[in-house]
Amino acid sequence: LLMVSSTLLVGSGTVMTNNLGQMVSSLQFSPVVTPSALALFSVSQSFGRVMTGAVSEVAVGRGYPRSVFLTMASMVALIAHGILAISTTQLPFIFGVALSGLAFGMIWPLMVLMVGELFGTEHHGQNYMLFDGATSAIGTLAITKGIAQTVYDHHGDGTNCSGIACFQATHVAVVALTLVSAALSLLIPYTALSRQTYSQTISH
Repeated sequence: LLMVSSTLLVGSGTVMTNNLGQMVSSLQFSPVVTPSALALFSVSQSFGRVMTGAVSEVAVGRGYPRSVFLTMASMVALIAHGILAISTTQLPFIFGVALSGLAFGMIWPLMVLMVGELFGTEHHGQNYMLFDGATSAIGTLAITKGIAQTVYDHHGDGTNCSGIACFQATHVAVVALTLVSAALSLLIPYTALSRQTYSQTISH
């Protein structure tokens, strides 16, 4: 469950990092929007990493399972891509980019911490590298290449694409996938592997 949920979230982020320039050009925004959007995505991602690690520690100390933050990240990504799916002006587009960066940043500290909690710390390095590599590779291949590139090529001329349709179906697909991610993350504390880790929370 953690692997699938994380893969969907990572894919929702890499679709932005790999296609942000094309999104800006397809919506016919000023070229200066691209570096600004990339900078905002990076800042939001950094904030998500720092905030999630610190706040989730406090939440776990109070009896909440860390997977709650995986659900939160999924919902933030869902809202972000929902906004991006209907954005035709710069302000909502930039807002969606910022939320997407936040969600993308949240997943990395969660993977580090949850892999250690669920699989132990003896082989934590190897386990985390498996999650890191697999989620990035599968998420990028399936969502960024499989969905986004196919949609873009379908609505373009093979080189360029213009209009909201170039990425709209991609954003809608990501909304559906992040909804699945949220649902799966809610089940994590109740799996056999997680029961001992989150037993106190479940009993509450």
